[in-house]
Amino acid sequence: MADTRKWLIKELGPICVADPDILTDYVMALLRNNKRTAMESESFFISSLKDFLNEGTEAFVKKLIRNVGHSVSDGDKKSRGEQTERRGGDAQGG
Repeated sequence: MADTRKWLIKELGPICVADPDILTDYVMALLRNNKRTAMESESFFISSLKDFLNEGTEAFVKKLIRNVGHSVSDGDKKSRGEQTERRGGDAQGG
């Protein structure tokens, strides 16, 4: 989860109109509490973040789902890398 948080702060900093630390906490909460499918998640994240990210919202959400997934859990130790490996991608994203 620390890697996810660092990635979020790095990505959100240049594009958000809010404090990136606070918005990162918000996105982490959205990810932790998300029970939607990947397809439903994209729409949900876009509608939840559009007021903060404006025209950068869709690009960010696509990158978020590609690099992090559509949900995380507090006990999620290596799932980001394991999920990416299962998808055939690279765990660092890019």
